[in-house]
Amino acid sequence: MTKKIGKSNLEEVKKQLSTLQNTTQVSNISGNQTDLDYIQNQFSKVWGEIETNDGDFIRIKVDIYAGILNVIVISTNLDTIRLNQFLSKLKVIDTSNIKNFSATIDFKSKLKD
Repeated sequence: MTKKIGKSNLEEVKKQLSTLQNTTQVSNISGNQTDLDYIQNQFSKVWGEIETNDGDFIRIKVDIYAGILNVIVISTNLDTIRLNQFLSKLKVIDTSNIKNFSATIDFKSKLKD
């Protein structure tokens, strides 16, 4: 009998996953800097939590009025499952302290240089 010994690709997969860089770009901002920093920080955390591949992106329009969050997807290449996962996690974020905020936010995943 022979024993087949294989090399695990786990380390290579971990290395490839760690080479993804998530970026966030905000434009068309209407609101104060404190709200922008909070939204950008919280939304970036959510983007980092979902499984993304190189080249994945989403552009959303965010409107918050009296603490109520409204998100409109402008464009994306995410599949429906990951898109719904991303949007459902965004809706859990506490925005009750934000009076009036509006912005267009781009999220992108790309390989690190």
